[in-house]
Amino acid sequence: MNRVNVLVLFVVSLVTLGVEVLLTRIFAVILFSNHSFLAISLTLLGTGAGAILAYLSAKTPEEKQEIRQAWLLVFLALAVLISFYVLLQIEFVPRSITDPETGEMTKDLTFNQRNAIYTMNPAMFDMWKLYAVVPVIFLPFLFAGYIQAFVFRHAAKKFAVLYGVDLLAATVGAVSIPLLLYPFGLQGTIIAIEMLIFLPLLYILLLNRRNWKLWTAIASPVLLLVIFLVFGGFTIRHAAGFSDKKTIREYWTPMARVALMEYKKNREMYMIDNSSRTYYATYNEKDIKRYNDSLYTVPFEMKKDGRLMVIASGGGQELIMAHHYGIKEIDAVEIAGPIIRDIVNEKKDEPGNPYLLPGVNYFIADGRSVVMRSQKKYDIIEMLEVNFHTMAGQIAQAWSPYFVFTQEAFSEYLEHLKADGYLCYTFFSRGAEPTGGDKGRRFRSVVAGMLVSGIKEPEKHFVLTARPFGYGYRSMVMAKPTPFTEDELLQIARVSDSRKAHITIQYPDLAPLMEKGLITEEEYNRWQPNKGWVKRVAKMCTDARQLKGLWFNVKHAHSFSLGTNDDRPYLYGAGIRAANSPQEKLIRDMYRNLFIIMGVLAIVFIIMPLVVKKSDTGGKVRMDFRLLMILLLTGLGFMFLEMAGIYRFQLYMQHPTTALITILSGMILGAGLGSLHSDRIILEKKQQSIMLYATLSAVYGGLLLVLAPMLFHRLMLQMPLAALLIASFILFAGLGFLLGHVVPLSVGAFAGDQGRLVAWCWAITATGSVFGTVLASVVSREYGMFLVSLLGVACYLLIVVTVLLGMAVSRWIGGRTAAQSS
Repeated sequence: MNRVNVLVLFVVSLVTLGVEVLLTRIFAVILFSNHSFLAISLTLLGTGAGAILAYLSAKTPEEKQEIRQAWLLVFLALAVLISFYVLLQIEFVPRSITDPETGEMTKDLTFNQRNAIYTMNPAMFDMWKLYAVVPVIFLPFLFAGYIQAFVFRHAAKKFAVLYGVDLLAATVGAVSIPLLLYPFGLQGTIIAIEMLIFLPLLYILLLNRRNWKLWTAIASPVLLLVIFLVFGGFTIRHAAGFSDKKTIREYWTPMARVALMEYKKNREMYMIDNSSRTYYATYNEKDIKRYNDSLYTVPFEMKKDGRLMVIASGGGQELIMAHHYGIKEIDAVEIAGPIIRDIVNEKKDEPGNPYLLPGVNYFIADGRSVVMRSQKKYDIIEMLEVNFHTMAGQIAQAWSPYFVFTQEAFSEYLEHLKADGYLCYTFFSRGAEPTGGDKGRRFRSVVAGMLVSGIKEPEKHFVLTARPFGYGYRSMVMAKPTPFTEDELLQIARVSDSRKAHITIQYPDLAPLMEKGLITEEEYNRWQPNKGWVKRVAKMCTDARQLKGLWFNVKHAHSFSLGTNDDRPYLYGAGIRAANSPQEKLIRDMYRNLFIIMGVLAIVFIIMPLVVKKSDTGGKVRMDFRLLMILLLTGLGFMFLEMAGIYRFQLYMQHPTTALITILSGMILGAGLGSLHSDRIILEKKQQSIMLYATLSAVYGGLLLVLAPMLFHRLMLQMPLAALLIASFILFAGLGFLLGHVVPLSVGAFAGDQGRLVAWCWAITATGSVFGTVLASVVSREYGMFLVSLLGVACYLLIVVTVLLGMAVSRWIGGRTAAQSS
């Protein structure tokens, strides 16, 4: 086998997956977290487009193939640099905002101002910028796809082996490139990608030393890289949702970018990607005064000397307030490790450091998994909403902290409370009304969690408080394993009143306390001004129900009248059936435009090759209908199973990027090994083997994605992360091994050695995969991850049906031909 082909294919596939995963990190900062799937779609679209170019181009003579690949590598190196540079220069969420009514422009808005404007007017986000930049980001994948298809086309007989090399390289890229982020940052990782592209390029140049044009051309990406570095082209300039006035330092990890910035004078803020922020707070008189009016301080004062767990402790504001009110033991959990490490290491000498206060223990992990692993019973488990503070965060709702707020999560928290302990959940909303929109959906999730934990009358087990918060309202749910007593209600009301922050008790009804003379009528009217809300909340408790059973979300599509569960943890749906909020309208428009673009490209990928009538051997290019169906179904099915795995297992792996790297690399590695193994299967047994491996894929996929989370949910939440990652990698590699047989077996059985047809097959598979990634995102939001898993299983069962029908038709035609000849 040609060594140059293998080296070029390996490096290009490695770089392609590395750039894809790197784009997911950048999209999460300059766009929204749920735009991560765009990187996958762009990769597949580029691969398909490149494959079509390879299909349409003339066959290259063997003696010129190395030089052609070298020139393509130069173009790839240039395209990677240009795409990253352009992407990082664009401000998708503008710092300067023009009022649609007055036409006045406001610059450098504060966080609160920007949040208020974009929440009320999400259409002001310029979607056209996103669509305009897609062709630029598309370029490196276009060249990569062309190079891959070029190699496949000119070595069609070794497709199974080369396909295996491609997938093995993609595994290395998916794992290695993201890991470079932590030591080298974004800029260093991009440089490393460029160096990788130069490896096969230099090897080819050494074999063709007298090609001075190529030697000269290789200088162009080097020169461009130097220019971009000099002008700071590979740094974040415009994080969506925030105005980066002064970035002090930043940390890149495979999971998130954390930036410490000076938000206001003498006040610092940590920003996680673009959709979550937390202020740095120290134990001093000024910060204590600033946060003393916070709703969560009420239970802190009521449980002095108690044991507290803070989920998403961030910059430490809850820690200093808990310490102020005498909480003796504080477990602080934060998933964004760079925040804690920066505070503990870089700020260790600052007085009042929140993580170095007496009694504070900190954990860098997902809050829910820490609760499940803990053997303690807490007096308070407290959490502020995470990831929802910006317009970006409100639209995205895709980061794993969202699993912290499902009915199953609330049930698990209640199990780890003492009988008189409090679960405190504080969040922000635009309006004060307690049961409407996404605010009501949060309440319903809490109530559903009570029902899951066995509480029969949840209306007796929680208190709802609220306070004005400048541009909206803060609300806090206090839930309890046992019913609230009158003494507790009275204490909550009096402590809340002492804050002088206009805190109201929205539920339960305080009238019985007034009737017994425990509070005055004036206090009753001041503490509970809107009596109608009490009835609405009571009715919501009565009507609430568990989201129970695998088919629940399939039968009951996304609705604000339901809570959230682990199968469908999103507050906002895709907006396809009905857009219930401005955020859903924005999400719907994004998906709709993507489907239009993908539909046009899909037609081009599938139909355009029909205009080329001749194959490389001089005969017609023949696409067997069975092969076309199998390739489309494989593209859809593989991505459905992969995306379902990422969606389902991010709960256990603590972050979607961790899940993406682990599952993507495991499945691709397994698929590569499966492809290499398929080369050993003789032609006569290929069709039977397609059915065998498609059936095994469907069964294995169903067991891994449906049955395993049901049977081993608690075990996976409690497992150490390293052990879980290793086990998941092996299990998904097993699934990938089965899936990896189907495409090479199908190409071998129905395409033969038609080099041009192999390139076309590559494009068709990419087309199915593109639709698979976007459809999986839409379906999971509307109907849950279980349905995505089922669709993936169904695709592989349809492959079996396709082959069986093809065999039946072949026998019928053969029998008819034999009858006519006799």
